[in-house]
Amino acid sequence: MKRIIFLFLVCVLSASGVFAQHVKTHEVQAGETLYSLARSYGVTVEDIVNANPKMGETLIAGQTIVIPGKKGAGAKADSAHAAKPAAVPQQQQAQQQQQVQQHQVAAAPRPQQNPQCKQMYLVGKKETVYSISQKFGITPEELRAANPQITKDKVKKDEYICIPYSRAEIAEQQQRREQQLAEQRRQQEEAQRKAEEEARRARQMQHLNVAVILPFDLSSPNKSKEAIKMLDFYEGFLLAVQELKAKGLSANIYAYEEKGTFSSDIDSILLRPEMKSMNLIVGPMRVEHIPVISRFAKENHIPHVVPFSTKAAATASSSTLFQVNTSISELYPQVYDLFLQRNPDANVVFLYSADKGDKTDYISGFKQRLESAGIAYKTANVSDLSTMPDIISSTLHNVLIPTSSSQAAFERLARKLNADPSLQQANISLFGHPEWQTFSPSNKQLMKKYNASFYATFYTNPNASDTQNFNQQFRANFHRAQFNAVPLYGNLGYDVGLYFLTGLRDYGREFIQHCNQPRVHTLQNPMRFQTNAYGTHINSYVNIFTVQ
Repeated sequence: MKRIIFLFLVCVLSASGVFAQHVKTHEVQAGETLYSLARSYGVTVEDIVNANPKMGETLIAGQTIVIPGKKGAGAKADSAHAAKPAAVPQQQQAQQQQQVQQHQVAAAPRPQQNPQCKQMYLVGKKETVYSISQKFGITPEELRAANPQITKDKVKKDEYICIPYSRAEIAEQQQRREQQLAEQRRQQEEAQRKAEEEARRARQMQHLNVAVILPFDLSSPNKSKEAIKMLDFYEGFLLAVQELKAKGLSANIYAYEEKGTFSSDIDSILLRPEMKSMNLIVGPMRVEHIPVISRFAKENHIPHVVPFSTKAAATASSSTLFQVNTSISELYPQVYDLFLQRNPDANVVFLYSADKGDKTDYISGFKQRLESAGIAYKTANVSDLSTMPDIISSTLHNVLIPTSSSQAAFERLARKLNADPSLQQANISLFGHPEWQTFSPSNKQLMKKYNASFYATFYTNPNASDTQNFNQQFRANFHRAQFNAVPLYGNLGYDVGLYFLTGLRDYGREFIQHCNQPRVHTLQNPMRFQTNAYGTHINSYVNIFTVQ
């Protein structure tokens, strides 16, 4: 029994010795992979994984791993061990040792890993640029580019060369980096959005006090058109309050009568104890009352909205003043630019009417803008369109611009166009004025016929579903329709209420600094405020609308 155990231990120790002779260790370099190591050592990836059960799925630079011997090496070693070869003479051992030392000296020292290299590779016997390229799945050109010392197809044995990443690997790495950067940007944007949302919630005002100061003419049994319009505005404002209350806003609305032209009436309103606690003041209508209210609002840092006047900024410049309606003359440059964007290649014809509605300044500025853009224009007179066939282009889009905004001038032009058969076949459209919104239904049909459009700071599309829904709400709440006016004052009141109350709810006392941030869908009057030299906020919105 003891003899059997002794023989078993001898066999185990012999096998261990053989295994030890053929197992190597390898320090992982940056860029090396299981596949590249398996190819370098002539083993399979599975062999390396089996020899390193605790290695994990990813190689780490600096990690030491076991490289097993090639399959079949153990059997050869066993045979050699069993044959018990004769001892090598000392002289032959010395020669072998000298050869090994000479080979070690001849082999180039392993250089440091280059970040541009997938790995540093020691060239073997009879290897070429082509064979190495094939071995690592790259092109010879890529290998030469990474190793400027290589000339043509020659590489030196025992020299370390750089194995670059293939184009596919570089593209994959680039794509991965871009994805990582995109994800980082997304995370940063999400973090910023959450931070802004938390800041917005922190400054939110869930309860607002609002003063509306307008000439309601409540004491008169027969209200004027002006008073009806003011009531429409107020009731449209209340519908905006009602909508926001359904979303959690609490608001107290104080309505005050704007009487006559005496500032003493306004003073008595401003002296009321609740006025200093207001978060918003809307009104007045009369220009002469604006400075008094504006001073009070500025002293108490209350946003002050003037919804009707186009002269508020001129009469009472203040950093808390918001002017909803702007003189269109201040917006002419924007109109010209919008026109050129829509009609870059048009044949432009100005049609003079010698009418009291002629807009001389507007037309003069328009011509100058066309000239500065290098665009030619033509002129004709509405009273005599005999030259029109020569002026109208048969290949270009013709845009006719009447110089007058009056309805009478438009009707004369329409009759002339209808009377000339040659003009009926031409590609013609009309470009008009904000006043065209007030024209009769029959004239609006003519505008549709000639593809008319016009510039304006406000517009209500009567066929839009949101307009029709609002009109239904207005009738349901107040048992009447809005007064037929341009603009519609109920729509204006709703737009002002929705915009400013949303802004105050979201930004609180910081609303003035963030007055262009509220994102609300207005019915008629979009808001886009610009600040003048005095800090007053003026709505600069203007657009081109096609007649519906």
